Amino acid sequence: RRSKEDNFKWCSVRPSFVVGLCPELSPGTQSIGIALSVYALILKTRGMHLAFPGGLGPWTAKIQFSTSEKIAEVAEFATRQHSGTILNVTSCPEFSWSQVWDAVGEYFDIPTEGPRNEFAGENSEIVAGPHAELIWKRLQAAHELQDEPFAHVLNFDFLDKSFTAGYDSIFSSDLIRKLGFPEDRVFEYEDAKAVLYQYFDRLVADKLIPDPKNVISGIYSVFVDDGIV
Repeated sequence: RRSKEDNFKWCSVRPSFVVGLCPELSPGTQSIGIALSVYALILKTRGMHLAFPGGLGPWTAKIQFSTSEKIAEVAEFATRQHSGTILNVTSCPEFSWSQVWDAVGEYFDIPTEGPRNEFAGENSEIVAGPHAELIWKRLQAAHELQDEPFAHVLNFDFLDKSFTAGYDSIFSSDLIRKLGFPEDRVFEYEDAKAVLYQYFDRLVADKLIPDPKNVISGIYSVFVDDGIV
């Protein structure tokens, strides 16, 4: 009604798990990609395995990713051509973490494990250890990364909550196809691995995380009272 009265166009887009960067990083602008990558690299430097933080439910639940670029693309498409529509936004077919977790480990060159607890996930902050922020500052200095505060790249609470949904969350693409969105752009990536890998590559290129090939496993595995050796 308001759009007709005031002569403006609108649309609503509904993404799934968002993988992408905001113009300004903060504890409130997290995405699963950057939080997971920083977490994996910290565990690697400690010589640990990358264990799945959630329980069995989230491990097998079917979900999808939505890139920030795809959200903008669909919003423009809907606003210009189909004002007043509500469209789902997804970037890849459905998958479960059980199908892609080893691929995450392969990218960061760290051994992986499935859920350690059947029902409850682990607290990622406890797993990462009390020196996680100090480890990350060491990595930032050693690899000349952007000087982003630790809380801006890894919000432990956000990471834990990302692995709590123990039910399928699959978004239909029927409407966006019916409205004529290009078929080759309905899923711009063939699978979840491709979504994650392109995003991890971007984080490396933007100097937000180090190239995993240059991070030595176990380099910060020894601790003393006032820090890491």
